[in-house]
Amino acid sequence: MIQANPPLVGASMPHEADAQALRRQVLDLLTKAQSIDGLKPFSVVHSHKHGEGHYLVWADKQPSQADLAEQIPSFEPEREEYLVVNAVDRLEELAGLICVVSGAAEAPMEDDLGLPSADVAAYLRSSGSRCPFCGNEDIVGAGVEIDAGIASQEVSCSACHRSWHDDYTLTGFREIT
Repeated sequence: MIQANPPLVGASMPHEADAQALRRQVLDLLTKAQSIDGLKPFSVVHSHKHGEGHYLVWADKQPSQADLAEQIPSFEPEREEYLVVNAVDRLEELAGLICVVSGAAEAPMEDDLGLPSADVAAYLRSSGSRCPFCGNEDIVGAGVEIDAGIASQEVSCSACHRSWHDDYTLTGFREIT
């Protein structure tokens, strides 16, 4: 199974290849640490009247609010504060190798194709079923090129005649029975 790997916003920096190599090293280290201790990452959002605090917690199972209250001394549930805990499904998210699209509104940014981040997010949510430029469903993908767990596919739109590459990463495997 492969999943779309969106282009990084603003990723056309001079040292992009060096930064990506470091992110891959981070992923390797996180993977090794997880294989040693078996802990999983969880994202924690502490919402309060002044805004939000964000934490990353490593635990063997999803921590409860009581578990976290001991670790976050500023958490005051009696003041209508709350904690939201979500599992981080892929270590690639932590390493910065994939972009996770959330419902949160962010300042408009452009990717390396010149598309606003909202358009990129819409394309990813559609699983690449509509043209990111004009929204038409009449898109055609060429063959997929695969190299070391990363795949790329040239895609074009029959309506607006624009072309782009969809990037994919390996997310798992299944034995053939």
